[in-house]
Amino acid sequence: MNKILKTVTIAAVMLAVSAQSVFSAALEKISKGTLVSPEENVFRLWGDDNEFILLDVSEDNNSKFFVMAKSYFSKRAYSSGKNQRFDPENPSSVAYFLNGEFLKKGITDSFTKRNYRLPEEIIEHINFNHSWTTEAGRVGGDCPKEYVTKTGIALLSQTEYLKYQDKIGMTDGFDNLIHTPKYTGFWTRTGANSSEMICVRAVTSVTQTLAWAINDAGLNIRPVFWLDIDFFREVPIDLSSAGENVKAIFKEYYTINELEKIYPESWVYDYLGYKPDVSVKNTVIKVDGDSASALKAGAHKMSVNAEFVNNLQEDIGGRIVAVKYHSNGTPQQMASLPLDIPANSSVSAGIELNFNTPCKNGDYVKLFYSSAYDKFAKTSNSVRIY
Repeated sequence: MNKILKTVTIAAVMLAVSAQSVFSAALEKISKGTLVSPEENVFRLWGDDNEFILLDVSEDNNSKFFVMAKSYFSKRAYSSGKNQRFDPENPSSVAYFLNGEFLKKGITDSFTKRNYRLPEEIIEHINFNHSWTTEAGRVGGDCPKEYVTKTGIALLSQTEYLKYQDKIGMTDGFDNLIHTPKYTGFWTRTGANSSEMICVRAVTSVTQTLAWAINDAGLNIRPVFWLDIDFFREVPIDLSSAGENVKAIFKEYYTINELEKIYPESWVYDYLGYKPDVSVKNTVIKVDGDSASALKAGAHKMSVNAEFVNNLQEDIGGRIVAVKYHSNGTPQQMASLPLDIPANSSVSAGIELNFNTPCKNGDYVKLFYSSAYDKFAKTSNSVRIY
């Protein structure tokens, strides 16, 4: 018999249930889905082309971020036999492949010859003890009731797909895979009839959940996994392209000091929208008594006036700091003055910096404010004034 493809309708549901006693929730409704993943949920690692979709955030720090591969990770049968259970200990199951060989070698698409694999930085933060709940399969099969699998990498269940379908694009990354229309689909881990699993396919302008022969290698893999809370704290992503919903989690779960360990200071403020405890604004410089936008050759003295804004609900005490740097970034001279700033207030103040030698081409000066009472934990943005 040729490969069977059935669009799941309410009528088909009634027929399947009455004829085969299928428990599977896979036959409950048609998905309408979306063709392109909304940009606000997409991110990629710094220096890596593979994109991922942030589907959800949980209260469990070990399984904090639910993530799905945006691309289709090539074609593969769900099972070489008729096993519906998503079982990482059964060599015939796709679960065995995803949590074994795939981690080490990835998977190569036979048409494009491209190898798809997860970056090591992601693998290191996957919770391989996550409990995945999957709907029941057929009566008399290897998963006649709802069951739980503990593993790291999975495929979506149909329940999960229906929950997150508005975030999952059907045609994401599909240009590299389009040989025939049937390849516009990917597996779920939810069983349907005796020899079929539920898949998701694009049909005209919508997506639908359909039944597909379990051992047919004509559908694609889109891995999902849960990352721990340390992932975004320890692994840099491309902030310039990250979606707004992805960037929003940074301010909720991480401090500026944590993020500045993996990102330049300017990225934390410019891309993530962090507001420093103290900010420096409206800097005005004078060089040897004259207003100037740059240091003149032979100048040995600079004075800088600025507005220092305390964004906290408490008074803070610290110092204005001006540092002269060589063009290669090496600090050469420094001057500082004490300055206390009341809560939710701004104070205008100035500082003078004397140079032992004149500035040379490429030298520059930075001004900032730092609290001396808590190991410089409250530090302003640095303003390059020349």
